[in-house]
Amino acid sequence: GSAICCQVDNCGADLSKVKDYHRRHKVCEIHSKATTALVGGIMQRFCQQCSRFHVLEEFD
Repeated sequence: GSAICCQVDNCGADLSKVKDYHRRHKVCEIHSKATTALVGGIMQRFCQQCSRFHVLEEFD
């Protein structure tokens, strides 16, 4: 299929050869562990527990 890229703004990391987990959630390994990432113009953070990006206010 078509190449899957990290959903973080201006990242564009090719996820075709990464772990299934990162490919499924469309996030590269760097941004899955980053404290902040710009997604859709909003500063967010990847939640390891639910595997989704959330706005920073949702983190303690």
